[in-house]
Amino acid sequence: PVGKEVIQSKKPGAVPAAIGIVLHSEQTSDDLVTLSVKIKKGRFTTNTADGKMFIDGKSCSLPQEIICEGSVSYKELLSATARVPAWYCSHWWGEPIQSFVTCCKRHAHLRGLTHVEGKYWV
Repeated sequence: PVGKEVIQSKKPGAVPAAIGIVLHSEQTSDDLVTLSVKIKKGRFTTNTADGKMFIDGKSCSLPQEIICEGSVSYKELLSATARVPAWYCSHWWGEPIQSFVTCCKRHAHLRGLTHVEGKYWV
């Protein structure tokens, strides 16, 4: 189904959790097809709670496995060392980034965090 749209949603016509376009399709066994999909929106999952899969509007089974080759976070580009965040924070893209950084620094200062302890997931 190369070129067909792939959607994961709770039901047809509902707001989708993920949308993609099939780039490559390969029949790997009698009942298994491997797809390469370019993701346009959202994130596909194997969880039934996230909805069913539809290819070109037709219902199909959920993927058994999802592999995102070459998918890395900004942090992974900067360092290969694992750092579990201690804090989560969010910001509005209309806010100047320096204001956001100043807020994070103030947060760390008020809590007496060192550079090693001040790990944030943004």
